[in-house]
Amino acid sequence: MLRQIIIKNFAIFRDASIEPRYGFNVITGESGAGKSVVVNALSLICGARAYREMIRTGHEDAVVEAVFQIPPGKKEEMSALYSIDDEILVITRRIFLEKASECRLNGRICPLSTIADIASGLMDIHGQYENQSLLQSDNHIKYLDSFADLELENAINEYKKVLAVYNDDIKFILASSGSDSERERNKEILEFQINEIESAGLDDIDEAGLLEKKTLLENAEFFIQCSQTALKWLENDENSTSSAIKEAVKSLKPLPGTDVMKGIIDNLNESYFLLRDASASIREFSENIAFAPEEYENIVDALENLGKLKRKYGDTIEDILHYRDDAKISLMDINDFKKNYSQRLMRIGENESLLEKLGERLTLIRKNSADKLTGLLIGEL
Repeated sequence: MLRQIIIKNFAIFRDASIEPRYGFNVITGESGAGKSVVVNALSLICGARAYREMIRTGHEDAVVEAVFQIPPGKKEEMSALYSIDDEILVITRRIFLEKASECRLNGRICPLSTIADIASGLMDIHGQYENQSLLQSDNHIKYLDSFADLELENAINEYKKVLAVYNDDIKFILASSGSDSERERNKEILEFQINEIESAGLDDIDEAGLLEKKTLLENAEFFIQCSQTALKWLENDENSTSSAIKEAVKSLKPLPGTDVMKGIIDNLNESYFLLRDASASIREFSENIAFAPEEYENIVDALENLGKLKRKYGDTIEDILHYRDDAKISLMDINDFKKNYSQRLMRIGENESLLEKLGERLTLIRKNSADKLTGLLIGEL
């Protein structure tokens, strides 16, 4: 259902918005009021060609935008064909003076042909025999099927299921037309790639952890120096923060023991012990970052090897492992080639016969549906 059409700088319209109500809507006006302009704007939404002459005089561009509410019966089709999962669909056409026109679907740029296909299922413009879905032969089968019952839907799903297996088998046969020597070469390549990836032990590698450890080792001397400086300020000097807190507590103890003063002393004591804990953590950190040449070389080698694998098999460890898994499947297909080849050839023959029978069943159901539709049309006439 068309919920709204917005027209800006288009022909005689500067800025207009029309919101049709449910049911029958009529636009009236004297000659020159712009009734035909509205129809032309809707034609653009249906995929008609845009001309620069349509832009309102004195402006650089024109915009026509239509907002549709997708009917419940078309939601599944829109999702499957165009990846549209929203209930609201916005089609936008924008015409420029100095560059090519622009088409958008829910804000994303898309081809004009896509907009034309979608709009043809949502709106018809009658009068000049253009954009009428009833006259498009590609839509006839859809109208006919809409009058059939659940039997047709089940028959179509069964046909599609068998057809998918049939097409997959044909694809396999066509892709496997190479010689035995060619398959042997592919087998050697796959085995090398699988071994190369598995020997790297990627399942147990933490790349972020390796990079962090490498940075730590490369800057070990600097980090130790920073830690020692921090410890000096915290506790290793008579003017350290810890010493200052201890002296402050000693100075405050002789004062009257009010609740406020007790709270201050408690807070200072707590701060003192928190600083001691922080100092212990810093000391432990500095003691554990001594530079280890052998460990550093192992980390560098692991990261360099990972970089080589990324250049060959994928941008991430997950991508590389996915490539390995696909390679294993391909290798399995090569090893079982003769068995799979003969099985698929046999299944192709069986499915050809089955598809012929299912197709005959579909034809019969559609003929019955056509008789039903014919009776309804005659009744209306």
